[in-house]
Formats: sequence, C-alpha cells, structure tokens
Amino acid sequence: MNAFRNITLVFLAMLTVSGTAYCGRTEAIQGKRYKLTNQHGPWMIMVASLSDVKGANHISGLTAWEAADTIVYELRTKGIPAYTYSVDEETDDVDGVNSVQNAARRVIARQGEICVLAGNFKSIDDEQAQDVLKWIKKKYNSSIVDEKKGGLFAKTPGQPSPFGGAILTINPIYNGEIQNRKLEDFVVDLNSGQQYSLLQNKGKYTLQVATFAGGSVMQVGNQSSTKAMSLFEKNIGSNLDACAEEAITLAKALRTASKHGYDADYEAWVFHDHYRSIVTVGSFSSKQDPRIQSLVRLFGGRASTADNRMTNDDGVVPATFTVPQKPTPQRPLAKQWYFDKQPRVMTVPVVN
Repeated sequence: MNAFRNITLVFLAMLTVSGTAYCGRTEAIQGKRYKLTNQHGPWMIMVASLSDVKGANHISGLTAWEAADTIVYELRTKGIPAYTYSVDEETDDVDGVNSVQNAARRVIARQGEICVLAGNFKSIDDEQAQDVLKWIKKKYNSSIVDEKKGGLFAKTPGQPSPFGGAILTINPIYNGEIQNRKLEDFVVDLNSGQQYSLLQNKGKYTLQVATFAGGSVMQVGNQSSTKAMSLFEKNIGSNLDACAEEAITLAKALRTASKHGYDADYEAWVFHDHYRSIVTVGSFSSKQDPRIQSLVRLFGGRASTADNRMTNDDGVVPATFTVPQKPTPQRPLAKQWYFDKQPRVMTVPVVN
C-alpha cells in the first residue's frame, strides 16, 4: 500500500479555462448550496477534498463547508457546473445501545470530508474535460488559497499548484452505465495483485457497500502554523494507506462472516483509486438480478430509532458489521464498520 503515499493528499484541483467552459448559462448564486446528485456526470473532475482538522484551535478563516461552497460558486461564475458531496463523518455521534458498542465508536468505515466535483462529461476522453482539467491543475486561482482564509495545503511533488492534484473520476453516486471506462495505468497498478481485487471479479456488475475516503489536503478554519500543519500531517497524511488497509480488512471479514456468527459469507471485493478505497459485494450479469435488492436491504441504511439514533440530517443510519456479530464479555468486540447508507450498483472496471 506504499503506493498510496505517492499520491499524497489531493485537496483541490480547480478548473478554469479561458472564456466560458460551457455553452449556455450556469447558475451561480452566492450562498446557495449545489449538491451532487446521481444525475450529474458521469465523468467529473475531483476538484477538492476538504476537512476541518481536529486538534487545532479554531481562530478564524473558513470552515470546510464554507470553503467548499466558495469553490463551487467561483467555478460556476466561470460557467463550470460544480457541486458539493458530503462523505458523512458518522463516528463520535453514535449512541451505542451498550458499552461494548460504544467502545467501537472510534472505528469508522468513512473518513469525514466534503468533496467538490465539477463538470458533466460523457467520457474520460472528452476533449473539453481534458481542457478544463488542465486549466484547473495549472491556472486556477481561488480566493481559498489566501492564507488569511485559514487553508493549509499539502505539497505534491511535481505539482507546484495547490490544485495540481485534480483528477477525472466517476460521479461516486452515479447509477447509469459508464462508457469508456478505461483505467489509468496507475490505478491498475494499485489494484493488481491485491487481495480480493475487484479487477478479478468476473461479473459485469457489483454492489458498492462501503467507502473509505481520504486524501484531504487542505485545512480550513485554522490559522497557518507549525502546530496546525503538524496535526494535519499526523491526522491526514497517511489517510489513503489507512483507508486501503481498512477496506481489505472489511472485505476479509465479510468473506469469513459465518466464522464471526453471521448466517453466511459474502463475496466481497476491494477497489482503490486516487482518493478512496471501496468495498463491494457480489458479481452479477444484470442489474435486475434479484439478489441485488436483498443485499441492498441487508447493507443499506435504515430509519433512525431511539435505540440506533445518530446525529444526522436525513433520519437514516447506516448498517453495521461487527466482529463478532454478538459481542460478549468472553468474546468482546474487536471491530465495527459502518456501511454506505445507499449501496449502489456499479459496473465492474475492466482493464483494457
């Protein structure tokens, strides 16, 4: 997993091209939040991954959400449709039903972050996508870069611009068919030879059930300081490695679920890209495979109740997977993960 460190932390990658990037009008209302939906994309530019670094005193500057909204607004004023996507942090707010569950609240399957994605491209080879990406990586000059805004940026070798880590990626919640799914050599290398690699899945479709996201490279809401940067490197610097290892550990636990007290084992797979690792289950030849819905019900979120309440804004809590399934004083809880609230069917990537 050392290859993940070479990616370093991708915080922003902004787009901007001379003139207007898109024909027609792109709405840009300052203060309005434009949320990502499964209708956007399918190919988009990963512009930013923001996180409020814990441990440093908040003095001034923007919060992660304020910074994300600012980025979206700036891009939209350039004619570039941009959106925010929240990978909810669902750790410390868990109200465990007993002390054993409470002990596992620090173990999470998703790192809290706010992403900014932009553009709606049909293909990774789209000429416009390449032009906008190039502009973002080399010429975008956001107000967020101002040190007074409280931002800290990781230095990426060979990429002097704070937005040099921008990449083309697939809308993380897109449900349709993905055309021209050509994997970069780098992504192929990350997944080749890995245990439970999704590249070994023989099906056409699989169900994404867990997301381990990392790679934030900007701290917002804190003054630039040696102490803050030290905390930044400590808390986020090895995030991608940790995400990759956690995904593999979950996949192994799912494949041996019956050993931990569950009714069955699950065909689990892992896939890594530039800024996250995901876990999927199953291999299907059709999206209409009846097994998919039963797995969605099993791994998907459920309505919040007094017993499983979490601090959230949608009334839905994620399903969990524990090792063992039913902890006891003699066999205490060793691990617990939270699944994505909305599992989604995805096309199995193919190496061309």
